[in-house]
Parts: sequence; structure tokens; C-alpha cells
Amino acid sequence: MLKRRLAASLITAAATGLAVFGAGGTAQAANDYLIVYGVGSNSAGGQIGHIDDGDSFEVKDLMADGHGVRGTLYNEDFVVLKSSYNGNGNNSTTRFSYDVKGGVRYYMRICLVDGYTDTSPVKCATESIAE
Repeated sequence: MLKRRLAASLITAAATGLAVFGAGGTAQAANDYLIVYGVGSNSAGGQIGHIDDGDSFEVKDLMADGHGVRGTLYNEDFVVLKSSYNGNGNNSTTRFSYDVKGGVRYYMRICLVDGYTDTSPVKCATESIAE
């Protein structure tokens, strides 16, 4: 049940992310970045980036707004593959690596959260990536 709700949430978020956040397309052997805007702001609050060379992911907290950010990589079945929390403040970066395989669809998601254990994000953006 939780997996189905997460999948529905991610699909909805992905569609919203493409329309609202302007994060279009699928990464094809290139770097790809996705932002989530701050609460009540037109400024980026957080960002996740896929760096194709080395398959690393950067999770950036871009706003001193009291929220941390969590960047997550999901497989095509919406199972969490890797995740990183960044509550280190404005313009800080955390990283994780994951070997993205060709021919497989993945989803990266960036959320504003209130602490490492927060399971109810304030705001999120989701985008599909593939190599």
C-alpha cells in the first residue's frame, strides 16, 4: 500500500515538476539538475544534480530558510536506491554515488524537510533520468 501511494505521489510530483519547475526531459549521458523552490518563494530552496561522469549525485541546500533538503534516487519501481539529507545550511552540499545503468529509468527527487527523520516533506520536485 505504501509503495503504491509513493508511486502515485512520485508520478504526480513528476508531472507537476515538469510543468511547474520547468525541469523537462530525460538526461541522456549528461549532467542533470532539479530544483525545488523555497516555501512562498521564487528562489531555489534545494537542488539535486546527477553528474554523469562518475554517476555521483549532489544534494544542495540553497536557502537559509530553516529547512534542510533530502535528495533521493529511486528505481523505476519507486524503490529507494540512495538518499542524502543535507541540513548543513545555505549553499552546502552532500553527495552520494550510484551506478546508473543504461536502458533503465530512474527518478531523482529533492524535498524540503525539517530534519533528518522527517517523513512529511514540506515541498518536493521529482524528475525521471536515464542513461
